[in-house]
Amino acid sequence: MNKLNLQELPNGDWMFTQLGTPPQKISKIDAMHEKTNGVFIYKKNAGIEIVTDNFGTIPVFYDSESESIANEIGLLTHNDEATAKPDLPGFWESIIYDYSFSSRTLNRGIIQIPSGSIFYLDFKSKQWTITRWYFFNINTYETNQSELLRSIDNRLAQICSNLWERLPPNGKILLPLSGGLDSRLLALHLASSGDVNRIKAVTFGFSKKTYEYRIARQVCSVLNITDHTFHDIPRNLYPEIAYDFWNLWRGCLSVTHAHLFSYLKRYSNNSNLLITGFMADAVAGYAASQRQEPIQPLENFNVFKKLKIHAQELNIDETIISEIILDLEYIYDDWKNNCFNIGFDEYVYLTQRQSKTFSLLIQTYKKYCEVVAPFSDPLLEKLFISAPFDLRRDKKIIRQLMNMRRPDLSNIEDLSSSISLQTTKQYIHSMRRKWSSRFAVLSSLCTNDKIRFFSPYWTEDLNGAFRRECRNDILSTLRYLFDNDVINYEQFKILAGKPVRSNEVSRCGKILSLLPASTNDVFP
Repeated sequence: MNKLNLQELPNGDWMFTQLGTPPQKISKIDAMHEKTNGVFIYKKNAGIEIVTDNFGTIPVFYDSESESIANEIGLLTHNDEATAKPDLPGFWESIIYDYSFSSRTLNRGIIQIPSGSIFYLDFKSKQWTITRWYFFNINTYETNQSELLRSIDNRLAQICSNLWERLPPNGKILLPLSGGLDSRLLALHLASSGDVNRIKAVTFGFSKKTYEYRIARQVCSVLNITDHTFHDIPRNLYPEIAYDFWNLWRGCLSVTHAHLFSYLKRYSNNSNLLITGFMADAVAGYAASQRQEPIQPLENFNVFKKLKIHAQELNIDETIISEIILDLEYIYDDWKNNCFNIGFDEYVYLTQRQSKTFSLLIQTYKKYCEVVAPFSDPLLEKLFISAPFDLRRDKKIIRQLMNMRRPDLSNIEDLSSSISLQTTKQYIHSMRRKWSSRFAVLSSLCTNDKIRFFSPYWTEDLNGAFRRECRNDILSTLRYLFDNDVINYEQFKILAGKPVRSNEVSRCGKILSLLPASTNDVFP
């Protein structure tokens, strides 16, 4: 059980790779939290410090009632009158952004210690504070880009080589292989540093006709990876996953992230070592932006504009909007005073999105096997973030790293999360992706979902699933939220509409994640 009572922990300096397992004795003066991933706890008689790493790769939740911490909310929640409803600002933040900000969860009385932060609890007063120690404030490496790329390549090669030593004798490297470049770069390094016959690649999708699967097969062929599995994601998968995620996260993790979990659940093998590309988007520049002088006000950034658009559309109460703005202002002030190289929107992506989504997924996968996220490595992260903006924009740095070792891999078409539009071929590829997606959605709209085309550029058909297969479950969850005064009637009507745009699909996924609350008639 990944739960720890803070009062019962002996005094001393400790590092945990997982709560509930034996910790490693360390010394606080070594500042291990700056060098490695883990949870670091420094306890004295008067109080306790809990320090999270750069990305909060191991989620830590604190329950003030029991004075306990856990890796999963499900181990802490309690069903009394004080927690009969979700935290409303946290709920609306998750509807708008897919996650709640800073220490908020959907559960009142339970916080998530943010990434790169120090949580201090005074045992006598029972008061706690959170102070950020890490701001991704890395000096840009301007002199020799070739030298920087070699340093990144060497560090990633070292990490992947060391992973082979952690692999059990009867296990395999389990590598999720998509149509993008991050998993391709990992595949290249893993295939170059170990026995390629012990790599099991898995590509998931709605159909084997997806470009994702076709591209992954080409990558496997080039790297001589012969063990490559396709895992199907049917449209009716998501309600079942909602219950699995609810048991762990109580609505904080959306069912839209179900794909790899559904594979692990079906084909569990704790001898495997799962290597995930999580945090690659963060370090390589998916959301890359530069800090501009003079400093722009909060209202000028996309994260705030998104709030204003959706708050107006959803008719969110002004008091709740004010609390969400306070959450944003807290993050903005940290950025303004401590981070001088990247823009605010990217800072939010680095400090919020990673720990609130991908760290939860890593913890979820650990139910089935050991998991490693190489791109979360503190040294590798610093090297990536130090790259000049032009090298990180559109994740050009990943393509250049690929070209250094295997140009033939780089020449294979990709479905990257950040598509380059530098060539005519890339532009045509982008337009095909855009218009085939629109045609698929339009076919559903015009036929009331009787005729549904699937774009080969999609991984899964979330739009189709939420419009038909999962619709009754979404509506029943909305009725529960309305009956319990979480949403009003106008909001019910808006949220009950069949999704068309991507943000509407995301909302439906978040609502469906609360399905177990409606069937249990409780929101702990």
